[in-house]
Amino acid sequence: MTDRHTHLFAQLQSILVDELRIPAREINPAAAILDLGLDSLACMELSIALDQRLGLAVHSQALRDAQILDDIVALMEGQALGPSVSGPAVPV
Repeated sequence: MTDRHTHLFAQLQSILVDELRIPAREINPAAAILDLGLDSLACMELSIALDQRLGLAVHSQALRDAQILDDIVALMEGQALGPSVSGPAVPV
């Protein structure tokens, strides 16, 4: 895992704990999205939180298509590096 990946995972974990009230002990890169209870509504909330907190525009459908949390981090990395990102840059 790169430093950027580790940082983005920590940001995701913070959002999952603070916004979606998922217990921190259940959060790891290989955790299955469905096992964490990330249904369509939760994915919509996560999409909004990623945009508001990090300026990352990750569509809720892409979040629903993810299998594990590491897949979501990969989506976040793609947005952080892509030209379509609006808002503040994610620090490394």
